[in-house]
Amino acid sequence: MSARTVRPRPLLAVGAVVVALMLTGCTDDGGTEPDPSASGSPGAPPASADGSGPSAAGPGASASTFPVPAQAQPSPLPNLGTREAGGLTLTLNAVRRVSPEAVVVEGTLVAKSTTPLLNLAEPGFAVRQEGGERPSTYEFSAVSLSAAGDPKVYLPLRDDKGFCACTQGIQFLDGGKSMGVYTYVTAPEQAENVTVTVARFAPFTDVPVTQ
Repeated sequence: MSARTVRPRPLLAVGAVVVALMLTGCTDDGGTEPDPSASGSPGAPPASADGSGPSAAGPGASASTFPVPAQAQPSPLPNLGTREAGGLTLTLNAVRRVSPEAVVVEGTLVAKSTTPLLNLAEPGFAVRQEGGERPSTYEFSAVSLSAAGDPKVYLPLRDDKGFCACTQGIQFLDGGKSMGVYTYVTAPEQAENVTVTVARFAPFTDVPVTQ
C-alpha cells in the first residue's frame, strides 16, 4: 500500500508579533529655578533618603562591571541521533509541535570538507521559477515524517507559491563548519513518536515529539 502524501497549500504563518511601546515624558510647567544656595555640589549624585550616601550614580560616573562567573557554560543542544552521508554529519536536535497538525524539525549540519548543499531540497523544489529565471533554492526541505500505524507520509509546509517554511539559501558549507537548519512539516495529530527522514541520510526512528 502506497503512502498518501499530505501537502497543505496554505502556509501556516510563523512569526512574532512586534508591539511598539511609546513612553511619553512628563514636564512640569510650574517648576522653579534651582536654589544656588542648596547643599551639594554640581554634578554630585542625589543623596539617599536616610542621608547615608548617594542613592545612584550621577552623570559621568563610572559603571561597575559584573563578570560572568567562570563556571557558566553554554548548554549543549539536545542530540536525538546523528547520521553521516556525502561528507556531511546531521544531528537531529528536536521535533517540536507548533500546532495540532505541524511540527518543526531542527538539526545541525557539520561538513568534513567544503561541501555543496545541492541535494537537501525536496524533489521538485530544487529550483523555482522567478521572473523568467530558474535559480536553485538550496533549501533544507527534503524532510518527511511518518508514524507507526499511519500510512501517510507528511511533507514540509509550503505556501501557494511553493515557498517552504525552512532554511533556504545554503549553497555551501565549509569544512569543519556547522550550521543550524530547520523545516516546518505537517505531522500526524497526537503522535508522540515519529520517524524523520532526511534525503541522503538514514532515517531517525522513534523520535519523541516535544511541545
